[in-house]
Amino acid sequence: MSKPILRRPLGLVYAGAAVTNMFFYFVQTFLEPHPPSNTAYYPAFNLPWLIAPMVLGLRVYFGRGIESAEPRAIVT
Repeated sequence: MSKPILRRPLGLVYAGAAVTNMFFYFVQTFLEPHPPSNTAYYPAFNLPWLIAPMVLGLRVYFGRGIESAEPRAIVT
């Protein structure tokens, strides 16, 4: 189980790496000699891979849900 103090930096590193990766992926795809034939479908199917890590990074940065994600004992 990871400690709460490690969740924030690791979450930000993951989100930053994923956003950077997708940025370079888009740039390389559209700047190469043969861009996608259907430019409407390409971003529609690939933008979620950019938006989801951005939302995760913002959530981790502002600390929403990190402390409340602690496992709690089930009382029976």
